[in-house]
Amino acid sequence: MAQPLQQRGHGPLPVLLLALTLVTGLVDAVSFFRLDHVFVANMTGYVLFLAFAVADARDFSIAASSLALASFLLGAATGGRCANRFGAHRGR
Repeated sequence: MAQPLQQRGHGPLPVLLLALTLVTGLVDAVSFFRLDHVFVANMTGYVLFLAFAVADARDFSIAASSLALASFLLGAATGGRCANRFGAHRGR
């Protein structure tokens, strides 16, 4: 049985995507605290906003962050369905 990160046909893609996700999160956290509260990647920024709102920090809204993340997930799911339905090649 193949491990999830080593499935045939995907090559190094899953590991690279996980590494990029980690790096993006780190860059967002550093940029938020060092660049006067500026995010360089939007969705990880909204995850941090949500965490701040849950921790009851001032000027952060659980509803706004949740709406942004839900909209992103809806768009990603729609894009994934379109890609599965219309795209025969993963690169397209």
